[in-house]
Amino acid sequence: MAMGTGVKLKPAIANSLLAQPNVLYSSHFLVKDYGLTVDSLRWVDGLSSLKSLDLSGWNNFNSTIPLWLSNVTSLKQLQLDHNSFNVSIPDNFEKFTSLAVHDLSSNFFGIQLPNSFCKLTSLVHMDLNGNNFQGTIPYCFKNLTSLAILNLEANYLEGPIPDSITQMCSLQVLDLSLNQFNSPLPTPIRDPSVCLLNSLKELQLEMYRNPEVLHLSFNSLSGTIPSELGSLSHLRELYISNNKFYRIGQLGQLVELVKLEISNNSLSCVVSEVHFEQLSKLKNLLVSSNSFLFKASPLWIPPFQLQMIELESTDVGPQFPPWLQTQKGVKRLIMSNASISDAIPGWFENMYSRIDDLDLSHNSISGRLPKFEEYNDSFRVIKLKSNKFKGTVTYAPLGAYLVDLSENSLEGQLPLFDSYLNLSQSHLSLFDNHFTGEISPSLCEIQSLIIIDLSSNQLSGKIPSCLANLQNLHVLDLSNNSFHGKIPNSLGFIEGIRALHLQQNNLHGKLPSSFQNLKNLRILDIGNNGFNDITHPWIGNLWDLMFLSLKILILSKNNLSGSIPHCFNNFITLISEDPQMSCYMKFMLDRTVVRHLSMLYFERRMLESMKGRELKYSRSLQYLKRIELSENSISGQIPEEIMELIGLQNLNLSGNCLQGRIPDKIGNLKQLESLDLSRYKLSSPIPPSLSTLNSLSRLNLSFNELSGQIPTGNQLQTLNDPSIYAGNGGLCGVPLLRTCPDEKSSNGDKYMLENNGEMELELSWFYAGLGPGFGFGFMIVRCILVFKKPWRAALFQFLESFLTDKGSKWTEGYV
Repeated sequence: MAMGTGVKLKPAIANSLLAQPNVLYSSHFLVKDYGLTVDSLRWVDGLSSLKSLDLSGWNNFNSTIPLWLSNVTSLKQLQLDHNSFNVSIPDNFEKFTSLAVHDLSSNFFGIQLPNSFCKLTSLVHMDLNGNNFQGTIPYCFKNLTSLAILNLEANYLEGPIPDSITQMCSLQVLDLSLNQFNSPLPTPIRDPSVCLLNSLKELQLEMYRNPEVLHLSFNSLSGTIPSELGSLSHLRELYISNNKFYRIGQLGQLVELVKLEISNNSLSCVVSEVHFEQLSKLKNLLVSSNSFLFKASPLWIPPFQLQMIELESTDVGPQFPPWLQTQKGVKRLIMSNASISDAIPGWFENMYSRIDDLDLSHNSISGRLPKFEEYNDSFRVIKLKSNKFKGTVTYAPLGAYLVDLSENSLEGQLPLFDSYLNLSQSHLSLFDNHFTGEISPSLCEIQSLIIIDLSSNQLSGKIPSCLANLQNLHVLDLSNNSFHGKIPNSLGFIEGIRALHLQQNNLHGKLPSSFQNLKNLRILDIGNNGFNDITHPWIGNLWDLMFLSLKILILSKNNLSGSIPHCFNNFITLISEDPQMSCYMKFMLDRTVVRHLSMLYFERRMLESMKGRELKYSRSLQYLKRIELSENSISGQIPEEIMELIGLQNLNLSGNCLQGRIPDKIGNLKQLESLDLSRYKLSSPIPPSLSTLNSLSRLNLSFNELSGQIPTGNQLQTLNDPSIYAGNGGLCGVPLLRTCPDEKSSNGDKYMLENNGEMELELSWFYAGLGPGFGFGFMIVRCILVFKKPWRAALFQFLESFLTDKGSKWTEGYV
């Protein structure tokens, strides 16, 4: 019995179905695709003879596994995959004692593996991949002795792989790939005597499935790759890449080995021909990104014929390895950063002129470029970046999907392009060479181009308007050349363009009104040109439409005037936080897609004036958010609307004619890392909310008319360079040496008040003790005069003499 898309069963209909004998005793119930609600299936637990229940395919279960499912104890097969469950798994699942096939994959639980699974002892196949399960594999999984297939791929399991797995003697397929295991190799791999290896046909800890393979890739396994692996004589494919192994044992006895991948570890040793003596069937040798020193005799003739060779970051130089000329069927050769300082030998051009994928980047290869035969492979890749090639390039390598000749010393005119022979070319990177002259119109005929980077050359002339023919173009970089004239209006009709780099040329005039059509633009850099006047009748549409998805805007070092538009808060990508991808999409991006995107998006250097140094950016530039309008003639005030761009990380408005004050809501920009508002006429105090920007690492408010005390606290305490506030005579406080008057006055007043209080207290005690002291002293003198007659006689004699003498002087004075 099956039901399809959009079905919602009412209780009455459900009861009528149960009344039908063929339904009541149905052994299989299938609900595929979308639209069923959990309440409409509550009646299923009445199907007492149900053996198979398929509820996969994004049914509406409100993120919760329904509890009534545990009542259908007769089930032998239960499929609940792709339902967005993200709540805990009910403990009553242990009632499914007859269950043989259990598929709970591609949900989003994010919890530890429940022990209730350990009681499903009849299980033969259990698929739990893509669920974000955390923690370790329960030890009790050893109870699943009937299990033949266990898939725990693409979770966040960690710790050691338990030895209890060795007791699962029926296991034939074990997939633990794309997790975070961090132990040495598990016992099942190290000890061929355990029962598991008698049944195991496939063990995967990465992501591919092939017979007689061992996948240990993309975990955090460490230690030594054991020599015991050499005893697995049936092994045909060995994948141990992207781990933390630092030592390798003897693998030369794997006589059936066809594919060997041990890239991206911490392995360090000298590799010679001895390691390959028995590997006569080897086709793929991938050992990139370790610390291998590959040393073989110049006369060595390998026993194998390779199809794929990856020796990136492996020291094979300084000459091209002579043994490569014995390999007649190579389709892919990756030897970037391989310490080669040789010229291309003659035999290399003869052997590899029809190769599918060639990467010799980041070496010191000199001489002329090799010639490549015409070869219409839609995915052919030629990467010779960052070498010392010289000379001219008459024709681009033919039939290539990606051509990267950047960072060399190539010169002369740009190569010509043939619209037929370059039919599939999508990536052209020739930046940082010495090409001169104008862009050939032949470039406009390669309709498949997605990325063009001709930056940092000596090209001149006008930008061809025919570039608008390239409707698949996503990235156009013509920066750091000598192009002059105006931007062709036709560029505004390349609706799919994501990044437009025209900075550091001699362009002038106004931005084309057609730019309002560029709704997908993410990056616009036209800095360091001669553009003027940004106030056009259509400017509202420009900001409303063109910049809705903009992430980087650089208009610095031009002659732009007018005010900053108040509709800056239309920048959707700056207003919102970084979009949250689903865990599954994060997994796909982090673990799988990134390796393929390296062919689609190349890296290059771009001057980051915001931080005063060069930074590397990827052409995928997902989340960087930057606005730079520095060194123009922009006037007016800083719009309050900019304070709504809470995703903004870099803001540079320096060197303009802005006035007014720094907006009080500057503290809203919580993600701001760099802020430059220098060389303005900004006045008033610095807003206290500036101290709440905890991510701020660079600040420049110099040469304004700011006043008052500099805010303190939080991240501002680490920005203690006085030059940040230089040229603001009214500012005071740390880190300046100028003490704030208010602060001094208040401190002084406080000090005086404290001292006055102490003095008043002392005077109070003085006056309080003065009266009693006088009275006590008078009584003592009186008593002495009463009881001491000689003292009394002497006192009166003194007083009589004193008064007689004073009286005579007074009399004489009057006479």
